[in-house]
Amino acid sequence: MSDFFASIIELLVSFAPLIIAFAGAYALEVWRPWRRRDERFWLRAAQATILYAVGVWLVVVLFPGSLQELSDNNAQSGLGLLPLLGVEPLNWSLPVLFVVTFCLRDLLLYTTHWTTHKFPFLWRMHRVHHSDIEIDASTALRDHPLEIIYGLSVHIIVFLALGIPGTALGPTIAVSLALGVWVHTNTPSPQWMKYVALVLVTPDYHRRHHSAAMADFNCNLGNSLTIWDRLFGTVHATFKGVSTEQNQDVSFGCPVPDEQRDTLIGMLLDPFQRELTEQEIAATTSAAKPDSSQHS
Repeated sequence: MSDFFASIIELLVSFAPLIIAFAGAYALEVWRPWRRRDERFWLRAAQATILYAVGVWLVVVLFPGSLQELSDNNAQSGLGLLPLLGVEPLNWSLPVLFVVTFCLRDLLLYTTHWTTHKFPFLWRMHRVHHSDIEIDASTALRDHPLEIIYGLSVHIIVFLALGIPGTALGPTIAVSLALGVWVHTNTPSPQWMKYVALVLVTPDYHRRHHSAAMADFNCNLGNSLTIWDRLFGTVHATFKGVSTEQNQDVSFGCPVPDEQRDTLIGMLLDPFQRELTEQEIAATTSAAKPDSSQHS
């Protein structure tokens, strides 16, 4: 039981950068919003936070040892592909280990993100994130617990298979979480941000990915670095680094919307539901509307 509470405390400490980033993003959104915040912001934020907390709780229950601990023990035992090839990650300096760990994690996040757009069941987990019809800092937390477990499982397999120690995992995860909040913020990007987007994912860069238009849906998949989109051909063909559309002209959410995903229970159950067709949603919507002819 003490190990369980120790894991909880470790998680809370590791999520401190996320909390700080969220507070900073909220201040930015109030000071200079990209478009006016919708009236349901606090409800959406509360639902997303609870959803994320459920995922974190499941991670603690299902993975008693942290990824850092597992990776360190594995590397110290000399296990993994890199030690077998004569490469000793344990001998790397901390800055080198940080860069390698950050880039490897970002590549894994890109890869798992790509798979969630390609495979139906993984998409049903990920569409919870995409179903948000407004994009702001709270959207960064709107991840289904199954998707969190899926991503962590891939990280464990790859880090153990390669034999990379987990020494730099804490700082890299903190940076990734903070960047993940920033790219979802409801703030405009100045023109010079297009140069930043050559290297880092920016709010405009990521907002294009959340567009409800099918032409944008499978583009700009990067988490922190844009290099993976450029290498693998998933960067938006016409995106120049800063959006040129008027903010009111952009629609967010899934290509086929479903209002059931706007409730916490609906989000938790969404991976187990098939996606409704546009015709089914239209029929449901029209059936729910009162018949004006009866009141004439």
